[in-house]
Amino acid sequence: MKTMMLGLKEGEHVKVHCTKRTFNMEKDFEISVTVEDTDQLLSGAWLNISIIQVFATALSELCFHDDCHPNSIGFMCPEMISATMLKSDADRILLYMTRSMSALSSKTFILCPYYEKYENYFELRF
Repeated sequence: MKTMMLGLKEGEHVKVHCTKRTFNMEKDFEISVTVEDTDQLLSGAWLNISIIQVFATALSELCFHDDCHPNSIGFMCPEMISATMLKSDADRILLYMTRSMSALSSKTFILCPYYEKYENYFELRF
């Protein structure tokens, strides 16, 4: 990631491919990571959803391709289960969550990274 971000200027971004398998989505998609996202992460100011998605994608790929028992861990997409998405389209998000829970029912663990904004800080929950 660091190598991908080195030549970028403020406002520019890198696209990271994510397979539909990672977050139990209907199709593959791209995660857009900006220079600001990485700056905020490295400075400790903010943990953006795109960074969480990239981390979960990398973890999923490691588990899927290595001897890490790929069937033991499933993920829900942090963007899909965010409060913002839930407020904008609750029916779609509830359908996604129901479909994901069913599809991931054979997994030992289902990670649902969710962060919540409090007054002056954010909390990441798994």
